[in-house]
Amino acid sequence: MAMNKLTPKQRKFCLEYLKDFNATRAAVDAGYSKRSAKEIGSGNLTKHNVQEHLSKKINKAEQMAEIDIALILKHLYDMAFFDVTTLYNEEGDLLPMKEWPEVAGRLVAGVDIEYREIAKEAVVVKRIKIPSRERNTENLGRYLAMFTDKIKDVSDPKEMLHFYVPQFRDESEPIIPGDNGDGEGGNGKP
Repeated sequence: MAMNKLTPKQRKFCLEYLKDFNATRAAVDAGYSKRSAKEIGSGNLTKHNVQEHLSKKINKAEQMAEIDIALILKHLYDMAFFDVTTLYNEEGDLLPMKEWPEVAGRLVAGVDIEYREIAKEAVVVKRIKIPSRERNTENLGRYLAMFTDKIKDVSDPKEMLHFYVPQFRDESEPIIPGDNGDGEGGNGKP
């Protein structure tokens, strides 16, 4: 048998191991004896062909997770910043769907068409339903950790420096009142 080929039990072990990274349970579920599962599971993890196979599977799973995250973030961004005016022409009429930008097909939740008669003239009113911009902007901000439910204690003036904007401060004034700029908190000692 080729050195890097897996036996059917090793392949099953790898599949089971990737579920929760428990070698003993993976060995049992792969069909090895319960009495020797701990040793076999540990032994399998030391074999080069098993390590190589697991490494490939883990890398692939990580790549897929990154792709999923990137797609979700793109979708959140598109929903938060979708420009509904791209669905209309210069006269304000709704464009045919085949002329909509690609992103609109994923974002528009529906189109309501209403027929009315105004001053004996037929009028077609079309409304576009899109996801909540506010909610999707908030979701994007949460992912980017822009919001926090925790309130930081800024009673120490040095902690408040993150609010400091250099272009509005006179360079001759200390950042912290009473501080002479020597890093000693205003006590004047060298």
